[in-house]
Amino acid sequence: MKKVCEICSKEFITDHKIQRFCSRICGYKGRIIPKNKGQFKRGRRPWHAGKPLPEFYKKSLSRARMKSKYRTGKLHPKWKGGVYRNEREKAMSKGKYFKWRLKVFKRDYFTCQICGLKKSNHINAHHVLPWKDYPKYRYRRNNGLTLCVDCHKEIHKKCNYDINCMPKETRDYVRKVLKIYQRGR
Repeated sequence: MKKVCEICSKEFITDHKIQRFCSRICGYKGRIIPKNKGQFKRGRRPWHAGKPLPEFYKKSLSRARMKSKYRTGKLHPKWKGGVYRNEREKAMSKGKYFKWRLKVFKRDYFTCQICGLKKSNHINAHHVLPWKDYPKYRYRRNNGLTLCVDCHKEIHKKCNYDINCMPKETRDYVRKVLKIYQRGR
């Protein structure tokens, strides 16, 4: 069946009754939605302007507003008095931690040091020397290692800071860091 394209006015042959365009390019052009579609033109009022809202609609609006008021701050069901669960969580919400993390990522080129994964939204900064045991070295760049989420979980699951359990490259880096900090740097 012969048809005429709605965009470029070319004749084309098709087996489909509903086909309106000769190519995908014309199809995409035909899908462009005008800017004002669904909006009121300036100077015109919507059909419901000045009319009272139905009661059921007023009630649903007030319920929605009340819910939003009651779900913030002290009124939220999970509010714990404005305290963090622990010292680590509090410290990790500060700018100093984020700066340290970014320095570690930049040094390692945003790449997991075990598997080589290079996705910035799937990487973590791992503390070579544990956070709780070495507060002095928490924000030292050498105490960080970029790991993907899976490798980070694996290291904590299997190794739990046991150097011999880690892959060779990671193990060598950890030993190097330990030597630096044992020398008193």
